[in-house]
Amino acid sequence: MNNYIVTLPPPCTNSDLHMGHLTGVYILGDIYAKHQALNGHKTHHLWRRSK
Repeated sequence: MNNYIVTLPPPCTNSDLHMGHLTGVYILGDIYAKHQALNGHKTHHLWRRSK
């Protein structure tokens, strides 16, 4: 079992959040963290923690 830390860059401060932020790094980071958790690894994610 490995430990994974998934960090994401903060959103651009020049504008409001939009769908491009969600479909870019945020969804991909969440999918990667969930994939590792389903494979039995301990993951630490920016806004959630999986066992």
